[in-house]
Formats: sequence, structure tokens, C-alpha cells
Amino acid sequence: MSATVLPPDMSPPVIPHSSRTDCWEPFVVSTVLRSTAIGETIALLVTGWCVFAALAWGVYLFQCPAAIVLILSALWMILRSVGGLSGFLRTVFVTSSFAIAAWRVMDSDLSLVPTWLSEGVFSPFGFAVLLSLWIGIDLVDFTRAKQASSRHGS
Repeated sequence: MSATVLPPDMSPPVIPHSSRTDCWEPFVVSTVLRSTAIGETIALLVTGWCVFAALAWGVYLFQCPAAIVLILSALWMILRSVGGLSGFLRTVFVTSSFAIAAWRVMDSDLSLVPTWLSEGVFSPFGFAVLLSLWIGIDLVDFTRAKQASSRHGS
């Protein structure tokens, strides 16, 4: 079996990187977490944790109203771990709101969900700690974006 070689006039055009456009570009920008290989690994682990946490709490969505807060928090952290909405001040406020909500969920009645979920790896405490740490990442991203915009005169 031989490979087919296209004539030079039928080869696909090469588009330089500077002229490519992406519709998600304004929403996904550089984040401090994903600037190193270790940060990429942490972002991947956080994304995986959030996916499994959202699935675990999703089973009890109609039995425990607190699951809504935790599922939305997980979806928010997935968006943030890929760099979504990085560098905006409102991102800090949304993450802070989810962190406060997760801390408040710990005070609610979680007797309708199994102990492995309410006190285990995917507990509200885990969400609250992770979101609280994420506030720091959001603040650093906001500071970096503000410094970058002031350097470029925007």
C-alpha cells in the first residue's frame, strides 16, 4: 500500500499563527496555574476531580438541595481550570461567592446523602477548600492581566 502524494497546487494552505482567530479567545486566556508543567498537571487533576464530584452529587440532586450549589461549583472550577474567564475582577467575586456557598453547605442537613459523599473526598469541605485556594489564583490572574493591559496602554 503506497501513500498518495498531493501535487504542490493541491496542498492545504498554511495559515500563520498570528492570523488565526478563535471565537473563545476572549474567554480563555493565560492563567498563572497553567503557565508551568506542574500547574498543567494540577489543572488536569482539578478538572478530573470536579467531573467526578459533579457526577457523584448529581445522583442526589433531587434528594439534597445543597447538591445544586456543589454541582455549579464543580462546573465553575472546570471552567476556571482550563483558563476560562481568567483575569477579570468579576471572576474573583464569582469564585468567592461559590466558596462562601460551599462553606455554608457544610452547615446544612446532609443526612439524605451517604456518608462517603458528605464526609469523603467530594465533601462540601473539599469544595470549600479548593474554591478558597482558587480565589488566590484568580487574584494573581487579575493582577497579571491588569499589569499586562497597563504595559500595552489599554
